[in-house]
Amino acid sequence: MPKKYKRNIGTYPSRYVMASLTLSLTILGAFGFILLHTYQLQRYIKENIEVQVYLEKNIAQKNIIALKHKLIQKKFLLKSYLPQIIYTSKAEAAKKLIEETGEDFLNILKDNPLQDMFVCKIDPQYQDLQYIQQDLIGISGVAEVSILNDLVKKIHYNCKKISYLLIVFAVILLFMVVILIHNTIKIAMYSQRFLIRTMQLVGAKSSFICIPFIQRSVTIGLWSGLFTNIILLLLLQYAYAYIPYNIQIKCPFQIARMLGSVFFLGLSICVVSTFFITKKYLNMSLSKLY
Repeated sequence: MPKKYKRNIGTYPSRYVMASLTLSLTILGAFGFILLHTYQLQRYIKENIEVQVYLEKNIAQKNIIALKHKLIQKKFLLKSYLPQIIYTSKAEAAKKLIEETGEDFLNILKDNPLQDMFVCKIDPQYQDLQYIQQDLIGISGVAEVSILNDLVKKIHYNCKKISYLLIVFAVILLFMVVILIHNTIKIAMYSQRFLIRTMQLVGAKSSFICIPFIQRSVTIGLWSGLFTNIILLLLLQYAYAYIPYNIQIKCPFQIARMLGSVFFLGLSICVVSTFFITKKYLNMSLSKLY
């Protein structure tokens, strides 16, 4: 490769392109983390929807154990490592109520009106609460089942609505980032149009002209992706100081996949845009170069 060609290609505004690419990818990656944490928050809310199963009065202890086994076998019960079901006796419920209110109602009533109960968490995949309620009320030993149907329906409706809005916004943002990166490279390549035509006039092949620019775009894409991932990790650590631990992304695979997607997306856009813009100037007439 002639030394003159190496010097001229060095005038390519690499720092400008790298800074613009890093900024665009950082915005896209930050919104990607917002989507992940929004999904995590929705899952956390849905997984904490509780169903209260009140038992019949004076139910025998062996029947309570048998009833618990029946509840555990239900498909709609949330199973996160262990079945999410908690038993509270009427004595424990009375003690907790006395601690909360500060009044001993047992001395006044002379009897405990509360009931033994199971508190079950429902798997978010099962949204037919009426079926769940009918299924539970049909179990022997169950006196009453309490589900806040209206509240749960509103939660599912709002979560679905928010998800659709975020997905639409993510598609629009992705489109804008692609256009921004492409236009940035297009502006940078504009300064190289006469160099491309000069190389073409002296008999250089299209591949010989394209390869140095493609190599430069790969280098820029790699460095931009690296800087973007570092910035995103720093932002994530900073955000975790303000986000409750139970709604943080606990799976490192999801974080790694997001960082990898942003990295390869930026690299791909940079390389593809450079290739097509170079081809455009190779096929452009001399009059249009001015």
